[in-house]
Amino acid sequence: MKSIKISTGLVRLSYAHLAEPNEDPNGNRTYNCQLIFDKNDKTTARIQDAIKRLKTEDDVISLFNKKFKDLKDPLRDGDEDEADFVTAQPEVYNGKYFISAKSDRKPKCYDKDKSPIDDFEIEEELYSGCYVQAVVNIYAYNFKNQSKGFGVGLLAVRKIKDGQQLGGATVSEADFDDDDFGDDENVFD
Repeated sequence: MKSIKISTGLVRLSYAHLAEPNEDPNGNRTYNCQLIFDKNDKTTARIQDAIKRLKTEDDVISLFNKKFKDLKDPLRDGDEDEADFVTAQPEVYNGKYFISAKSDRKPKCYDKDKSPIDDFEIEEELYSGCYVQAVVNIYAYNFKNQSKGFGVGLLAVRKIKDGQQLGGATVSEADFDDDDFGDDENVFD
């Protein structure tokens, strides 16, 4: 099946599982993330153009039996989506589109100057909330009697700049009290 590779503009990374695969409720393990971006960002036009081009491909026309109605669109609207994670964080999703991208294989991860990020640094560097550019492929799917539409494959992520971390708690050395525990090796006895 044909897919179309695109690079995004500057997007915000969320629900990032790039260092290790994440297991979904069906037991499938994938590397995945959400990419959040302004509705007028060039990323929107690139995704829409890729879908439009795919709809002209013979194998995609055949896959959908020439019926392009009611197909799942990978672009989700942060102003209209009713998923719990969207409604719980309106400051993140309002005025934005977002896509979910995934891969069975570990995506390539780079820093701003396009140097590879070491595996042991991926989780720290590519966290939910930072800003990245991603390379993804847009593809068509049809799971008989389930769903059909267009999906997003995750190929590579390039960190562009830091951002406020989304979700979870952050901890630093400053969070520890300066209590003097002495030199006693058996503190917990």
